[in-house]
Amino acid sequence: MGNVHEQISRLLAKRAELDARLATARSTATRQERRDETRRKIIAGAMVLKQHSGDWRRVGDQLRLEKMLEPRDYALFYGVNSPSSQQAEDKPADWRELIRPSSDNA
Repeated sequence: MGNVHEQISRLLAKRAELDARLATARSTATRQERRDETRRKIIAGAMVLKQHSGDWRRVGDQLRLEKMLEPRDYALFYGVNSPSSQQAEDKPADWRELIRPSSDNA
């Protein structure tokens, strides 16, 4: 009987080791997937910024049109100096004006 219990004990130890290795491998894969996704977003963002001549405000305008920009992120696009931010007279002088409730949101 002792032999069977020892065998079970060894198998359970081996199983625990394999479970730990499997968890590590899954964690590594997940981390790499997140890194890859972040890298894709950075590259895509660089492409969009280039299409808008490096003008963060224009990028912000496009993101707002697509409803992809939240008010908490306005300062990231409207709080930086960009060519059109000095030229645009039809746009708010301050990004905080963008978060005021509009009549269509009421």
